[in-house]
Amino acid sequence: MQKAVINWKLIEVMQAHGISPTDLATEMKTSRNAISKMRKNYMPRMDGEKLNNLLIALNALRRPGKKPIKVTDLIVESYTLDEMERAKVGES
Repeated sequence: MQKAVINWKLIEVMQAHGISPTDLATEMKTSRNAISKMRKNYMPRMDGEKLNNLLIALNALRRPGKKPIKVTDLIVESYTLDEMERAKVGES
């Protein structure tokens, strides 16, 4: 089994902000089934427009007083020390 370097955190973000799949589907004007396909542990195929629409919908539904939801809340990198060295993470 190959380790995922990119972690998709949509489920966690939705839970933290009390956003239901039904509410997100309504806000995005899509089906609940389409939202279910996005709520996997791996990042689904998604173009920039769809990701932008997802962020707009999540922010429209986030709890009052919570900080805005950003791409970096949804997509989290996960490297081992060897991978960080190989990928030259931290170099400018």
